[in-house]
Amino acid sequence: MVRCFGAGMFDDEAYLVSELIRGESLDAVLARRGKLPWDTVVEYAVQMCQALEYAHQRGTFHLHLSPTKVIVGED
Repeated sequence: MVRCFGAGMFDDEAYLVSELIRGESLDAVLARRGKLPWDTVVEYAVQMCQALEYAHQRGTFHLHLSPTKVIVGED
């Protein structure tokens, strides 16, 4: 889970300030590795669903979820 430290607006654009997560985007992982093993896909999917559920329970919704916006951490 990524901690969010704050949010705001600048020139009519919304932004979030969150902790830095060391890793790479899921898009980059797929480009580098190609198809992932099914157990890895399930592991990533479960973690993404848990993160979305956590956010939704707090009234936050991610409207543009894509592999470029999912970070696969080093750990």
